[in-house]
Amino acid sequence: MSVNALQLVSRSALVALAAAISASACGDAVSPVCPGDIVTVTASSGTTPEFTWTPACPVAQLDVDDMTQGGVNVWRISGQGTNAIAPGLRYGETPTGAVQLRAPDPLVAGREYRLTVLRWVGDAQSGGLAGGGVARFTP
Repeated sequence: MSVNALQLVSRSALVALAAAISASACGDAVSPVCPGDIVTVTASSGTTPEFTWTPACPVAQLDVDDMTQGGVNVWRISGQGTNAIAPGLRYGETPTGAVQLRAPDPLVAGREYRLTVLRWVGDAQSGGLAGGGVARFTP
């Protein structure tokens, strides 16, 4: 094999390896890398808002708390130790791969709510929830 052919193979292998590492950093092949596991969270309007975040990586837990009622949790879903919850999620809808830990209470127009998402960092045995993002919204 010529030196040029060997260099081409080596570059191709490095590009493939870098792509695999980058894709696995967020837990699935189509998600962008989540630097520091921090995301920017938003909620659409209405009493069944859609929750999105950027970068669009999956998260491990999503909480909605009623701040008008002192921070009482009104909905919680979990990926059970994996980043299984993708952005673009509507309030009250539990996505495939997640479980509902607290059934959703109806959101009340005019009340202030806090949306919190957390990422799973580490492996299933020794990892934990970290980072994520927080947003306040009023339907």
